[in-house]
Amino acid sequence: MSKNIRTKIFWIILLILTFMIIGSFIRTNIDGYERAMFNEMIEGEAHKPFVYRMLAPTIVRTISAILPANFVRDINNWGVDNLTFLTSGTNNIKLVYFIISVGLWYFSIIGFALVLKRLALYYYPQSINLSFILPLVAVAGLPIFFKYYSYIYDFTHLFLFTLSLYLMSKSSWKMYLFIFCLTTLNKETSVLLILIFILHYKEALSKLEFNRLLLTQVSFFLIIKVFLTIYYAGNPGSVIEFHVVHNLKLEAYSISQFVTLIIIGIAVAHDWKAKPLFLKRSFSIIIPLLILTFFLGFLDEYRDYYELYPIILLLISHSALQIFKIHNKSTITPNKDLC
Repeated sequence: MSKNIRTKIFWIILLILTFMIIGSFIRTNIDGYERAMFNEMIEGEAHKPFVYRMLAPTIVRTISAILPANFVRDINNWGVDNLTFLTSGTNNIKLVYFIISVGLWYFSIIGFALVLKRLALYYYPQSINLSFILPLVAVAGLPIFFKYYSYIYDFTHLFLFTLSLYLMSKSSWKMYLFIFCLTTLNKETSVLLILIFILHYKEALSKLEFNRLLLTQVSFFLIIKVFLTIYYAGNPGSVIEFHVVHNLKLEAYSISQFVTLIIIGIAVAHDWKAKPLFLKRSFSIIIPLLILTFFLGFLDEYRDYYELYPIILLLISHSALQIFKIHNKSTITPNKDLC
């Protein structure tokens, strides 16, 4: 199959698959949690800490604001009259907000797929087929994360965090720092990127360069967090939410969940020494992420682990290439500068 035909097939599948994924995402309570209702998130009136995740809501609100007021009013009124699944019962979603949000989600999923494609090529340059297959598998697997609720910022965070990983792995520092700021505005778990940077670059960079980049990231993160805390000080809620009680009351995992986790663990650990060092060090965020989720999130709400998703997929890809003998071991060794 020629590269041109393969690319066309890739895009057709990706565009259709993304549309289907968004449909599933919408059905998972996009307006179900009383502290982070859809309209309130966009209008900056949601409870803390959800209102701090303001990048995606601000994009939607800004686009809506520049549209003609009568056009927005007519679209919203049509939604009230014809789309009861958005406006009936406890839902009160403005149709213009919804349409713009769907566009943002679509862009974010496509962006995530394309960045993951770049990462696959970057770490496994001899495996062209992987760069086409992995993004489609990754997008198809997104419904795994849809449980309890779906939030407007979820896909944007997945895209920006994955893009941050790509830029960091390439040492594209100016662009990385810019995207890091956007990622922080979208969700505070961007702090995990600082941990990855420390683990991977402490010995790789000169002391002066390392300290400069570390200080810059920490400063940007603190400035953004202080700004958001002050700006939304009047909103209801608290700076953090504790969910320890929920996690202590969780039901025991099922056999299927146990088997799935074992398979994933084996696939990640297989031939660990040969895997790209950056990915292995990035995987270390699983420890603080699990700790944070135990206290501040729901352990069984898989959307809390979006940060790990691209890392795990890329680590498993190394194992898959060997296990299924798509390439010889020598041909899947990543670029030397990444090890």
